[in-house]
Amino acid sequence: MCGKTEYGCVSVCTQPTVSAGTTTGLAYGTAPYVTNTGSSANAIFNFGIPAGATGATGPSGIIQTLYQTLYPSTIIAVTGTAYVTVFTQSITTTTGKFRVEAKATILSGSLTFAKLTYNGNIIDQSKFNGANNACQIMCQGYVNIAPGTYTILFQVRNNASASNSIDPTQEGSNANLLIQEFSQ
Repeated sequence: MCGKTEYGCVSVCTQPTVSAGTTTGLAYGTAPYVTNTGSSANAIFNFGIPAGATGATGPSGIIQTLYQTLYPSTIIAVTGTAYVTVFTQSITTTTGKFRVEAKATILSGSLTFAKLTYNGNIIDQSKFNGANNACQIMCQGYVNIAPGTYTILFQVRNNASASNSIDPTQEGSNANLLIQEFSQ
């Protein structure tokens, strides 16, 4: 403590100090605390801080990814109104939650249809009027079903008796399939 002496002189004194000591994590619901483990002139504060409440579930993580693409040696003729299978992929899923995306560029054709299914159940369908020009047709969707093994099919067809093809040997013509299984 500093002050005047009995003769009016000021005595030499030290300034008080404050420093942080330890920080301890506490369980949720526990009261926080601050304690001084030093002295009143040289304080050392220790802190106890409780954990917060559990937050919302985060985004799903990807467990597995299956990917297929057509290679230049594979040409798929699409003729008439019967669906032609572009991809067949089996997936064994432990969660039953997956996303599927399939697309194909068809060289020419008037009205083209596509469907994406698992075990015969439709995930998505689309149609595209290419007006005899190349067109890209795509189907995609999310599936939330019981865990198990499923067969994914991506199929395309024409309207009426038109004839066209998916021909990877031609520039700009391709097809691919992506399946991602999620943990939640």
